Amino acid sequence: MDLTRTLDADRYFVSVAWEQGEWASGSWNPGWPRRYLLTPSRDTVAFSFVCRFSPQAIGELPTFPQTAAASTKAWPAFWQSGGAIDLSESKDPRWRELERRIVLAQYLTKINSTGSSPPQESGLFSNSWHGKFHLEMTAWHGIHFTLWGREHLVDGWMEWLRGPGLEAARRQAARQGYKGARWMKMIAPTAQWESPSDAGPFRMTQQGHAIYWAEQMYRCRPTRETLDQFQELVMQSAQFMVDYLWWDEETGRYVLGPPLLTGSEATNWRTTYNSTVELSYWFYGLRTAQLWRERLGLPREAKWDEVLAKLSQPPVVDGLCVDAEGIRPPPAEAPIRSGMYPRPAWFESYGCMRGDEIDRAAVQRTFDLIWKQVGEGHRWMFWGCDFPMMAMTAARLGNPQAALHALLADHPNNVVLANGFNTAGSMPYLPGTGGLLWTAALMATGWDGGPDRHAPGFPNDGNWVVKWEGLRKSQ
Repeated sequence: MDLTRTLDADRYFVSVAWEQGEWASGSWNPGWPRRYLLTPSRDTVAFSFVCRFSPQAIGELPTFPQTAAASTKAWPAFWQSGGAIDLSESKDPRWRELERRIVLAQYLTKINSTGSSPPQESGLFSNSWHGKFHLEMTAWHGIHFTLWGREHLVDGWMEWLRGPGLEAARRQAARQGYKGARWMKMIAPTAQWESPSDAGPFRMTQQGHAIYWAEQMYRCRPTRETLDQFQELVMQSAQFMVDYLWWDEETGRYVLGPPLLTGSEATNWRTTYNSTVELSYWFYGLRTAQLWRERLGLPREAKWDEVLAKLSQPPVVDGLCVDAEGIRPPPAEAPIRSGMYPRPAWFESYGCMRGDEIDRAAVQRTFDLIWKQVGEGHRWMFWGCDFPMMAMTAARLGNPQAALHALLADHPNNVVLANGFNTAGSMPYLPGTGGLLWTAALMATGWDGGPDRHAPGFPNDGNWVVKWEGLRKSQ
């Protein structure tokens, strides 16, 4: 069957690729096309086109010259606004590669990750998750916009979060018998329901991210208007956090899960409880929600303070951080042939955020052990965002040399192609790209409670000269 439609025989034609089974009895469903291939005719030297994707009917499109003119105006405005980092006077030869990655990351996240709702993991480049985004990765995709002075580029996300997203989260909580708003991991922009998944319903990181985002927007715009905009998002998210916990009479503490799935997604959700990252987000989320009540002139919630006083602590086993309570750390003497370790997702609790209730000494020992094992060839599983995560962890631990080694590690899952793509995940894996910019800003400007010196995340040994402007300190 011929699937080619000729739009302009003198310039190009469009080939529509269809998925198997979508043709039946010689008819086709116009809602199913997945790919459009534009091919110039044999004698064409150059050709141009303009396209737009929209769920609504599209009116008249601008011409190619109009589009090119708008782009010519917009890109200089982008590059001449927001933050910048200059490493060119550094002696360490790695500065060139780091700066290359930083520049390309800004370009890729601008064109692929901004819009009217949070992006899927490959952004607008490809359809990696059937058009749905993963809310537990929004911080990786976009916190850097707020740190680089470009928070206006995520205004569409924020409107979605406090509008359709919050409504969907409330429905989800009510459907399951909980108070407040339960944020889902995998959901489409229409925010009608949670997408089928064997992992999504049991992830909880996005619950803390909702409050993290609100606080980040307040740090960018510390006004009463911002408080009013995100008040319901913060309060409803915190209300679910409290209601989801259960009281363990035997140990005299509040327990998180089961069901629960950790960031490594390597645990059994039926039995997992008290995961390190989620507990830290629970402490952070409830403390921040109480702070918002004070800013709004409201009394503190007594129940939330009770939970904060009696909530389980992030687990430490044999002096090491682990994914969740009841899980043993991998043995230091384990041979390489023992298999692939799960990704050390628990570093998010200290690297990407301030590490509420996290044992700093345990984080240090855990980081040293894992990095040593990686150097010895152990097959830890890493995603593209894990190297920025470990770099931020090392920086907060006061080891900027290790931060740079992690950020620029020679590892197959830390490759950045000539076009800037990180390939350790979807193609491209934009959480790794956004994570790089998040890390660069943190290393250059510092973080709450960090050292009071210039570029505290970079070595202070004379080999790195870090110039920056327009960046913000991280939480």
